[in-house]
Amino acid sequence: MQLLFWVRGGDMINFKKIVFVTISLLFALQVCAKQKEKIPDFSGEWESIADFCSFRAYHSYKLKQKKDTVTGYFNAGASKGQGGDWGRVKGKIRHGKLFIRECSTSETNDIYACPKYSPEFKFLVKKRKVILRYHNPKYSVLTKEQRKETKDNPFVLYKIYKKNYIPPVQKMHCQ
Repeated sequence: MQLLFWVRGGDMINFKKIVFVTISLLFALQVCAKQKEKIPDFSGEWESIADFCSFRAYHSYKLKQKKDTVTGYFNAGASKGQGGDWGRVKGKIRHGKLFIRECSTSETNDIYACPKYSPEFKFLVKKRKVILRYHNPKYSVLTKEQRKETKDNPFVLYKIYKKNYIPPVQKMHCQ
């Protein structure tokens, strides 16, 4: 049994042709929408200072971007001399988020010493003139409470436009 569809003027059109044309148009529109999806620009130097009451944490990224691929360097440390790590970073932009992987050149991180990169523990989201840094829940080793805290209060990284710029200090949750 063949399904037929009546249109104005009495012409009969095969229903399968209408479905085929409709699906083709929807596919073409989806391809056009993906091509117009703007990729955020993460390139540049970015810094963050976070105050955790008993110490301050510092984070910086120096990033270069080609289309949806980002490479560069990171630096992280604390005011009490606790921790401190630096090295290379690379990542891919997916759905407006930059998923980053890091490897350490500081000799403080044996697990992910360069050239071995970490999984995508973090992702960055560009919001106007700042970048928000979140922990990727897929790889997070944080407790449920810590994940909620970092989701609600991500690190804010400010773009460095001039030399000796000091970004605003971000007040974090005191423990």
